[in-house]
Amino acid sequence: MAFDSDLEKVEKILREIASQTAGELPGLLADPAPGVTFEPGFGDFALTYTLSFQVAEYADQFSVRPELRKRILRRFREAGVRIPYPTRTLHIEDAG
Repeated sequence: MAFDSDLEKVEKILREIASQTAGELPGLLADPAPGVTFEPGFGDFALTYTLSFQVAEYADQFSVRPELRKRILRRFREAGVRIPYPTRTLHIEDAG
């Protein structure tokens, strides 16, 4: 998330998506409930979160993860939550 994101809003969206998806997506367990943590937290270009969840079978993670990501991205776009791209500022000095 961008550094100016509303953190409560981001966490709420992540929790909503995880709980809704647990009731809809085969293999994603509702119990134990998915969790959201502000971890690892402060990145070079963005604020980062971890969404933890349990799947019924090991192989279920391979269909659950991409579907969760698509739903999260769609919801972030709808809510106006920005995901920043890495940028670099160059200062060029005249050596002459």
